[in-house]
Amino acid sequence: MSRERNFLTIFLIIICVSAAFSYDLKELSKLFKEDAKYAPTDTYEQYISSRPDVPVFISEKKVFTSTADTKKSKSVSKIYIVTESNLYPQIESRVLRYIADIQYVYGCTVVSQQASASINPVALKNMIINEWNLGVVDGVVLIGNLPAGWFEIENDFNEYGYAEFPCDLFLMDLDGTWTDSDSNGKYNSHTGLVNPEVFVGRISTANMGDLTSEIQGMKDYLDKNHNFWTGVTSVNLQKGLTYTDRDWMEYSDFLYDISNLYSLFDAISAYDSYFGKTDYLGRLSGGIYEFVQLSCHSNWTMHRMYGPTPEDFENIFTNEISVLPPKAIAYNLFCCSGVRWTNTDSLGFLGGAYVYNTDSKALVSIGSTKTGSMLGFSYFYSPLKTEKVFGTALKQWWINYVGTFHDFDEICWFYGMSIIGDPMIDPRYVAPLILVPPENVSISYTENDAVLTWDPIQGEVIYSVYSSEYPYAEFSSWHLEDSNISVTNWTELNPGATKKFYIITSVNAK
Repeated sequence: MSRERNFLTIFLIIICVSAAFSYDLKELSKLFKEDAKYAPTDTYEQYISSRPDVPVFISEKKVFTSTADTKKSKSVSKIYIVTESNLYPQIESRVLRYIADIQYVYGCTVVSQQASASINPVALKNMIINEWNLGVVDGVVLIGNLPAGWFEIENDFNEYGYAEFPCDLFLMDLDGTWTDSDSNGKYNSHTGLVNPEVFVGRISTANMGDLTSEIQGMKDYLDKNHNFWTGVTSVNLQKGLTYTDRDWMEYSDFLYDISNLYSLFDAISAYDSYFGKTDYLGRLSGGIYEFVQLSCHSNWTMHRMYGPTPEDFENIFTNEISVLPPKAIAYNLFCCSGVRWTNTDSLGFLGGAYVYNTDSKALVSIGSTKTGSMLGFSYFYSPLKTEKVFGTALKQWWINYVGTFHDFDEICWFYGMSIIGDPMIDPRYVAPLILVPPENVSISYTENDAVLTWDPIQGEVIYSVYSSEYPYAEFSSWHLEDSNISVTNWTELNPGATKKFYIITSVNAK
């Protein structure tokens, strides 16, 4: 941005923070008229009938205790991971690797459990409550096609008619009163202590249609997530982007609240002559940004991006986003129904198209399962900068912006808010140099020499070899055999008759 635009950013941020509660939600909701025409039509009944018909199952828990050697400030102390039981055997090693990654970064205790996809959302919530009662849980990661509670509104925004939608606040709020007055399986009232106690994020590729298969998509996602935590994925530009179409560009906080997270950012709006589909997709694939906030009319499979006039619009579909692929790490989608993961459309859904693709840095998106989305962005970005956890930032946004009482308009606006992907992500996190050891290390002998080989790690990596005569030695520089190895093999000449044990480590060569 130019120096003049930077000055304008600072000035407008002061205004928008002080005026964060000044929205007239009823008036603002009138801008959803176009989105309401294309609102999701999938129903709770269809959702229930499409759920896997498998026996209800809840596994024993495994507890991975906290580690003192954390590489990051301790903003979380206990995370609860629930994995779909039928999926778990196929991704077990990756789930365990994920647990090791977040423990290494946060030094937190992780509790892991499996449950079948057929489990009732109330039973799933009770699992979370039971774990909470054993010691405060900061957040929950749901891996696989696990259920959601649904909410219904008789006349959405008092304007657009009946609405029903998945509502992850149901799993986040552990002590509020949720009422289903007509016993149809959907809640229509939420009272009492309405603030969330935990955050919830969903990692599931079950409803991505033709964009990716469930199993391979899940493996690919967990692999690139691992690359982020271990430093194979580079995080160094520290730059954000806001992209704002015609109906929202008059609100300065849409353009500039991201300054609470990034001092360096681009704020693009329909005022700019180059605004539009080609420019936006180019920025997504260009690798310049680590965080993107898009404010745009949408449904679950399509953005409708408006330029300066109502007649000036372009459509962007999920498959167009997925094939880029987008290279920012995180996405805030102010895009109606953008994370409606319950649809089984062949085009998947927008929130998933951003993050569930290969050869990409994209890992997490936040948005709504219905018409509406986040407001008061600074109340999300500020805790994300300080607490450094995506899920914690959403929980703090609920508490500090939406508040302890949710009126009808706030229910209409915000009750679809959900996280797609890893809620532990900090988009500004730069991994330490040390990476996890390479996999499939093997040893063979050629005459009198020991030959070690191992699988390569993606990225620019160098390896070191340590050895000891004792299998449980704490390897240190005293045990170092060789370092700065750029290939995936190493030979020790004539190691002798003594039995030796080896370990391979890797560091980022960047």
